[in-house]
Parts: sequence; structure tokens; C-alpha cells
Amino acid sequence: MRISRGLRLAILSGFTAFLASCSNGSGPREQPQPLSGNYSGTAQGTEAGTPFTGAPITLTIQQNGENLTGVWQTAGGFGTLSGTTDLDVGNQHLDFTLTQTSPCPGSFTGTAIQSAHGGSTIYNDIFGSYSGAYCGGTVVVDQFHISNP
Repeated sequence: MRISRGLRLAILSGFTAFLASCSNGSGPREQPQPLSGNYSGTAQGTEAGTPFTGAPITLTIQQNGENLTGVWQTAGGFGTLSGTTDLDVGNQHLDFTLTQTSPCPGSFTGTAIQSAHGGSTIYNDIFGSYSGAYCGGTVVVDQFHISNP
């Protein structure tokens, strides 16, 4: 089968335009994986100056665009979550506030990043830290890791 010169030029022109759109960022963009879901894991840090490790932590996150809402729970209390994300593909950065409602009022602020774990391409892990105070004293969580299986 013989392809005419005009058809070859049209195909080459279309392919060249496609390559150009990929290299200049105007082509289709990969979208970040949504953060909405149930996460559980562990935290380590200090509470009122006393170190702790392996403390269980759970979060339920709802994402609406860049806005995050939800609830959280640890062995020491529970409350609500609010925050934002930058919607970066793969490694979304989160800024959040945990407002404790029980056993007494408290507030904690933190940052985290959504990441793939163990070479996976599924971004279902969140790593971060937070700190703040409640009626029991100051809490500093140096590191937490939660997963959405």
C-alpha cells in the first residue's frame, strides 16, 4: 500500500503538533489522586513532655477541590479536621488543623504529604507532623504515618 505525499505530511504534521503539546505542558495533565477516605496508622512524639510511640490514629477525610474536612481520633481524644491541599500530582501537600472536642477543647496544626509507599504507584499513604495544646498540656507529634488500604 502506497501513502500519498500529502497524507504523509498531514500525519507528520499531526504527530509534530502532539509532541509539541506534550513538551510545553498544554497537553493532558495527570490529576492528583483524591484524598477522600478512611486512614489509619500510628504517631510518635511527646504529650506534656512524655514521649510516646506507636500511638494509633485514624482520620476520615473528605476532599472538595483544594478543601479538606473530616474527623480524627486518637487514644487521647477526637474531633474535627479542616485544611487545604495544593493538588500537586502524586505528592499532595496538606496544611491542616485538628480541633479537639473531647475529652476537652484543644487545637493542633500540622502539615503532611500524600505519597506512594514501598515503590507503589498508588498514593494512599500520608506522612506528617502536628503540634498544639489541650487541657492535658502540649502535644508534639514528630511523625505520623496513616494509610488508606
